[in-house]
Amino acid sequence: MSPQDCHRDLRGRSSTSAPRSKKVPDLKVTIEDMIAEDDKVVVRNHWTGTDAATKQRVEFSGIVIWRIANRQILERWAHLERPHAARV
Repeated sequence: MSPQDCHRDLRGRSSTSAPRSKKVPDLKVTIEDMIAEDDKVVVRNHWTGTDAATKQRVEFSGIVIWRIANRQILERWAHLERPHAARV
């Protein structure tokens, strides 16, 4: 799964991932947990990459919740921490 897949608005357009992909071009996501129940899917993830300007490794984590009906994403909520220097 790419970051672009995770950040689509309700019309299917990329929302927050385009600026982030330029700042951190090698951004990778690891899905730590995925839980589906009723009409919701919750994903806890961890992102890592290299800041293009500083060449430093960065990371951040977050949780995304999607509400799905008729095979479409109707709503999306997300909480992402600010990117910070990667812990070694």
